[in-house]
Amino acid sequence: MGFRTLTEVQSKAIPHALNKKDLIVTSKTGSGKTAVFGVPMLQMTNPKESGPQGLILAPTRELAFTLNKALPT
Repeated sequence: MGFRTLTEVQSKAIPHALNKKDLIVTSKTGSGKTAVFGVPMLQMTNPKESGPQGLILAPTRELAFTLNKALPT
């Protein structure tokens, strides 16, 4: 997707997510929060397993739409 370097919020939060820690992350719009949970979720997914391996809940329709565009299916 063209990522070269992590944003500040990503570099602080992704290691915790990869260690399966619960997170509450706040940061301004456009800072890369979607990748904070999306990248670790994709890394922990086993393509050889069938069925759902992750669940993303969005509090608003607008955020659900943005997530749908940002994450692969």
